[in-house]
Amino acid sequence: MQFNQITVIIPTLGNKKINKLLTDLTNSVFIKEIIISQPRKVNKNFFFKNKKIKIFYSDLKNQVYQRVSPIKLINTKYLLYIDDDVLLKKNFLNNLYKDAVKCGSRFVLSPCYYDDNQNKIHSLDGNFYFNLKKIILFFAFRVPFGKKRMGFISKSGSCYGVDPDYIKKEFYVSQWFPGGCFLLPTRMMERNFYFNIRQKSIGEDLLLSYILKKKCSIIVSKNLSIYTEKPQALNTKTQINQYLNAHKYLCKRINLNNIYTKIWRLIFLIKLKTLPNG
Repeated sequence: MQFNQITVIIPTLGNKKINKLLTDLTNSVFIKEIIISQPRKVNKNFFFKNKKIKIFYSDLKNQVYQRVSPIKLINTKYLLYIDDDVLLKKNFLNNLYKDAVKCGSRFVLSPCYYDDNQNKIHSLDGNFYFNLKKIILFFAFRVPFGKKRMGFISKSGSCYGVDPDYIKKEFYVSQWFPGGCFLLPTRMMERNFYFNIRQKSIGEDLLLSYILKKKCSIIVSKNLSIYTEKPQALNTKTQINQYLNAHKYLCKRINLNNIYTKIWRLIFLIKLKTLPNG
């Protein structure tokens, strides 16, 4: 077992929740350094000092850019990206390193996601309306039912998470991983993975999944759990416009242009017309 094998990059704009995360990270023997990437203009030193913590000042206020810019500074075997509002389950970092060793040399390793109340964020179970939505998605966009839906990326450019209760063994091979927390060999991450996606980098994880799944295995581990805020539905014009812009950019980058993507965007455009400004 080798120590100091992981560099952590945390893009942030100034979230005070980060200190609980930093405590767990700095106490781990597997973490060599923690790079907090923040825009030069923000410059909020709200976190405690530790020899493992380094500050990287990004030229742009852009979450995607803040992720990839510090790569040139890294010389560890593994790279862990993690959002500043994430909390780790006990023994997360020990299990993370053990799982990384098991996965080999070409992989992306993603945890199971839970909200602040310890409820699954990605679930196959639901009420009548949830199941009705699944039926519509199947017939309209060929999104599969049951376990085949886990980690699926549809032809419309939509994606679906992995339910931890349905992972039979340790690992589940997925097509998609969320961007809030993932580990991969450092040599697999490149600076040209910068995507010009603004705001809260909507769609960045989907675009990165498309690129990396051609190079390696995307693995969701049942041994790894994190707690974070549950993603909110797109309920304002601003949010939907941001999503549509990101979706259009995504489809252009990966050459995903078909009847399914057009119908998918049309649904959001119709919803957009029914909402008040905001």
